[in-house]
Amino acid sequence: MANYWLTGFGKVQIILSVLSGVSMMTVVNEAVGISIILPVAQCDLGLSPWEKGVLGGSMLLGIMGSSYFWGYLADTRGRQRILKYALFGTSFFGAMSCLATGFVSLFFLRLLTGVCVAAPASTVYAYLGEFTTPSRRSQMLSFASVWGGVGIVYVSSIGWWILSYDWVLTISDSFEFKPWRLLFIINTVPGFLNGIAFCFCPESPKFLVSQGRNKEALEILKKVYKLNKGTDSTDGYEVTSLRLDPEDAIAREQSENGSGGLLKSMVQQTLPIVKLPYLVYFIICCVHNIGAFTIYGGLGLWFPDIINHMFSANAMVEGNNVCNILEQNGTQAIGMELSGICGVTLQFVTNPYAVAILFCLMIVFAGHCVVLVNANVVALFNTKVRYGLK
Repeated sequence: MANYWLTGFGKVQIILSVLSGVSMMTVVNEAVGISIILPVAQCDLGLSPWEKGVLGGSMLLGIMGSSYFWGYLADTRGRQRILKYALFGTSFFGAMSCLATGFVSLFFLRLLTGVCVAAPASTVYAYLGEFTTPSRRSQMLSFASVWGGVGIVYVSSIGWWILSYDWVLTISDSFEFKPWRLLFIINTVPGFLNGIAFCFCPESPKFLVSQGRNKEALEILKKVYKLNKGTDSTDGYEVTSLRLDPEDAIAREQSENGSGGLLKSMVQQTLPIVKLPYLVYFIICCVHNIGAFTIYGGLGLWFPDIINHMFSANAMVEGNNVCNILEQNGTQAIGMELSGICGVTLQFVTNPYAVAILFCLMIVFAGHCVVLVNANVVALFNTKVRYGLK
């Protein structure tokens, strides 16, 4: 696929970078949004600190359980198709979460949201990476990842606005629609609009070639060339045929020669991960992501609740630091030793403003590490190997 880069860099990559960024924003909206909603919804739903922790982790549980299967589908059915369907699914179950009446119903709705959001959380890196030249790939993936920060600002700002109201819409004797329920719906709007946008996006040419659909891939590349060059003619695009990279060609041949159905096909695509040098890359990426997500996802989940305690009237006492508050909520500071200077400093800080700043820095740095790992995965692993990591 070396000829693919002759399409150049321009409008197409920028547009896809923005759309990919909104996909990442969708993941953040669902992950961070629940941490803002739970402190408000806990009284209406009768939630204990333990149940809040389970609900916060339910979406991550859904991601863990479905990522591998989504990766397989993206690798065999198409990146663009999986992205749009998964975004619609995420929006649907995310919005349906507003109808939860207790711990069990909200748990399953958030679990299903996590199952769907797992696809844009991982597939979007490969989709954007396969439309971008190697020299620009890390730059564009990093730009797209900025939208994760936009997502945090979005859910925080919308949450501050919506939750400042105290109206109540009584549906029945046992169900009241309050602002925190509306917030579930508003958090899904970017993902729903993003799903609509992906309906008009092309499939990855590299995926099409890997499936033997070379003519379709070539037509897409010609359209990319015309959009990037601002011309109606493809006379300057001299590519007439496409071929797979050697590693992808071997993987495709093995896949075509294999038989035995879905399970065997998934096993065949997984085996390369446990072979050198991919096994080493796989272990390094996993260890890195575990450390980063311990902070970014774990402590980030409790950030609004901790800040509520720090700024409450009965919390403004000497010696009431973050560790004490975490203990009060029945959690442990698992990732403090991984957060470096910010995490260590939090052990001794009692000023609520300093705590807020240090927490933000800690989560931002951890999130940045996640971005770097995912960007490197696109470069380190070829198409058929990559999705075992997601």
